Amino acid sequence: MFLKESISSEANFQFTALFYNKSDFHQNDLEQVHFYSEIEEKIVSHAGFTLSSSTAYAPLRAPFGGLEYAPSLGFQALESILSEVELRLRSKGIKEVIYHQSPSAYQSSELLNSVFEALKYELTEQRIFHTIQISQESLESRMHKMERRKLAACLSAGTVFKELKGDDRIEVFKWVDEHRSALGKPSSMTWRDLKEAFLRNPDFYHTFGVYLNGKLLAATVAVRVSKDSLYHFLPTSVSNLPEYKKYSPMVYLMNSLYEWCQTKDIHLLDLGSSYVKGELKTSLVQFKENMGATPSLAHSWKKVL
Repeated sequence: MFLKESISSEANFQFTALFYNKSDFHQNDLEQVHFYSEIEEKIVSHAGFTLSSSTAYAPLRAPFGGLEYAPSLGFQALESILSEVELRLRSKGIKEVIYHQSPSAYQSSELLNSVFEALKYELTEQRIFHTIQISQESLESRMHKMERRKLAACLSAGTVFKELKGDDRIEVFKWVDEHRSALGKPSSMTWRDLKEAFLRNPDFYHTFGVYLNGKLLAATVAVRVSKDSLYHFLPTSVSNLPEYKKYSPMVYLMNSLYEWCQTKDIHLLDLGSSYVKGELKTSLVQFKENMGATPSLAHSWKKVL
């Protein structure tokens, strides 16, 4: 096994690659460096870093990324990879390295956590994400009866789910941005940033809306994090308005996203974390679990080199 900083476009990956680790996910003026481990012409691990001052972030501006690796790798191989990455980063003048790992629903984290601990990394954060495993059964069968009633109300009212294309995405994003700002939860990306992201990676971003009598009631911008997973990135609805509260359009939107995933052979619907200003919002956690989601921990690790 040896480490390389570039690979061919036809590289044979032995793990499910994350979109957040792609070199063109974020275009900025900061330097990036990528390390790939190869065994018998097969890529068995990858870590992509953004370098800022003397710190290497994996990743800098994404919910998670970190080290991605083949499930066949054992403790010693992972320890060797992380140690070699440290040496390479130190040679570039890096004094601190930070990994934001994906939630354990994407890949079991127990083994890698033990490797980080053995190498004297500091656990700096444990964030709770909620995810739904996609199967052939309906999401409705997993919902709490209260959410099933809300779904039935949307269905009987004639609510419509749409995937938006082209310029329609602009209007939906503006609607999302306006409503999130009004609720004190402004979007983490501007339309300019999101439009550039669409153009660079058109296969990874999807915009969806829920309509009733032509009026937009709920929407989201979703990210195809990998071939197997979809991240419910910017969920927004008008269910706080009295005339639409009985419909709870977010329930219908999430159910429709689940069904969309079924048609695309996606196995994981990621509902994200439930923190507001750093505090876990219990009502949001309860809603996600009522929808059939289960909690999953994402660990962040730091080491001074």
